[in-house]
Amino acid sequence: YKNIESIRTLMNIAITDGEYLGESWGAVLQCISQLSRMRMSASGLDSDESFLQSGAKEAKKKDTPSKSYFARETKTDASKETEDMNSRAILEAISEQLIDQVFASSVKLSAQSLALFIEQLVAVANAEIEGDLKKGITGVTSTMAGSGHGGDDGPSIFSMQRLVEIADYNMDVRPRLVWAQVWGIMSDFFSKNGCHRNAMVSVFAVDALKQLGMKFLEKPELSEFNFQRLFLRPFLRITENPETRQEIRELVLACVDQMINTRAQNLQSGWKIFFDIITVSACDPVDKISLHALSILQGILDRNLDQLTMLIKHDVHNGEMKKAEDLSSHERKARNSNAEDFLGMCRASLSFIGTRDPKSPRPIGVSMRALCHAAIYADLIGDGRVLPPVSGTQTSDPKAAGYTYDGLDEEEALEMVLWRALFEGLADGVRSTEKSREGGMGNLIQRGSVLALRAILLRHGNGSHR
Repeated sequence: YKNIESIRTLMNIAITDGEYLGESWGAVLQCISQLSRMRMSASGLDSDESFLQSGAKEAKKKDTPSKSYFARETKTDASKETEDMNSRAILEAISEQLIDQVFASSVKLSAQSLALFIEQLVAVANAEIEGDLKKGITGVTSTMAGSGHGGDDGPSIFSMQRLVEIADYNMDVRPRLVWAQVWGIMSDFFSKNGCHRNAMVSVFAVDALKQLGMKFLEKPELSEFNFQRLFLRPFLRITENPETRQEIRELVLACVDQMINTRAQNLQSGWKIFFDIITVSACDPVDKISLHALSILQGILDRNLDQLTMLIKHDVHNGEMKKAEDLSSHERKARNSNAEDFLGMCRASLSFIGTRDPKSPRPIGVSMRALCHAAIYADLIGDGRVLPPVSGTQTSDPKAAGYTYDGLDEEEALEMVLWRALFEGLADGVRSTEKSREGGMGNLIQRGSVLALRAILLRHGNGSHR
């Protein structure tokens, strides 16, 4: 009885005085993790661990000989019986609502206390996933097969699910700068576990990111901030990780597709992350992934092109483009972000043209579709639908903003910021040595790139400086 009262008192302290717990949150959250395991066991419900077990453990269970009815009770049996009794007592005495209140009370914590709380919750979540929570509340090692919360009974995602709830509670009530600090801790956790060796852990991590991403994108981004880019970056980190499973890379693309289809009207700085994901997926050795990435890009061109190339009314005055010195700081940012998103889209398309692994050439139709995209982008630049940035130029880093050709005056250099990404992508196609899978058709990518470049120069050469 006194143990249960101690647990109840600990929960009440966490609810009322959580601001002062600091790193002691770790002990509280470990206690809650074990409470969840014991409640799950006593209720007879399937635990989340049952979905995360490996086939090796299932085989081990099958190989375990059945025990005789008259066999003598072992120390393990006695421990299991004690654990069963404790679990039933916990189920009756500690309500789920009390545990929920601990996490709901996080909205009352200060920014510093919330960060400490999140750090400790992430530590407990990692321990659960790796199976490091080996002791129960009573100090008795868990022995219930298939229902343990960590330890020898396999990984658990209880605290990961609670982390999603904490993000949901605090996302709209915290200032964006505070939320950015907290999300930095969470994003590292989700990025790491999105590439976990246990496929189901990875699925849960990516699904959690999707849930939070959909909620975060319900509201437009505040001006002068790039929080969407910060929030969506874990998807890119998971995609770029060479150890990420194929099914997880496919799942990330499915999440990107859904977020674009349902939240495109609120996307601003987040476009860059999505285009970077498409660019990485274009070089994926699995055709299913590269084709899915191309279909997402085609959908953007079909449904969202006007949003990405929309001229703001203050960009043009009396039929002429306003000069950089005549723009306000807000107008400069709008033009720069518009150009940056457009260049990201160009690079994403043109990444389907360049050579992939020679041992696994991509279908020729994929590169031909990308060449069609290049013609669309050239027309948009030529028609003035996309204006050059005003943030300055550089010639050293192709991935940085303002990348252009050397030896040009300021006006020419800014204009060629838009054209260079297009020309460089087509040049990669011209240099391509990738053969068609069908054979006997020569290098269609190389010839197609030359024809596309020729058509662009004939159509728009008089309007550009180079």
